[in-house]
Amino acid sequence: MTQNELFTAIGHKTGYKRKVVAEIMAACVAVASEEFKKRGSIRLRKLGVLRYVKSVPHNGYNPMTGRNELFNGKNKVKFLPSRMLDRELNPEKKISK
Repeated sequence: MTQNELFTAIGHKTGYKRKVVAEIMAACVAVASEEFKKRGSIRLRKLGVLRYVKSVPHNGYNPMTGRNELFNGKNKVKFLPSRMLDRELNPEKKISK
């Protein structure tokens, strides 16, 4: 789904115009960015958690240079789905005997 399709779908569900939805989403992105700069997390009920993560530096092989190198850690955002979303995506199958 593209960004435009998302805005249109949210507009149909909520009754807001696409332009209003785009402004709200831009504000959400700005607030999320500020929270991640503070190394915080964002919990979205029934969806999951967006969590700031700092990866550790590690040794690895660089195929471009053909040598082992030390790779620096990166700042990342990790998504952890809620139990409800996980159950919707992975329904339990009943085992027949």
